[in-house]
Amino acid sequence: MEVLKIKQKPNLLFDRKALDDIVFDALGLTEQERKEVYWAVAELVKNRLEKAKSV
Repeated sequence: MEVLKIKQKPNLLFDRKALDDIVFDALGLTEQERKEVYWAVAELVKNRLEKAKSV
């Protein structure tokens, strides 16, 4: 598994973080893996917004 270097911390709302923690705990993700999930989701959103602008 590739380890990504993430400089930016996600700015999470308390209730959403609580739900994320429940899911991540159930999946057994480490803190680093959780950060990678947030980074990957942010990249997906960024790419989708860029694609929407080009249409």
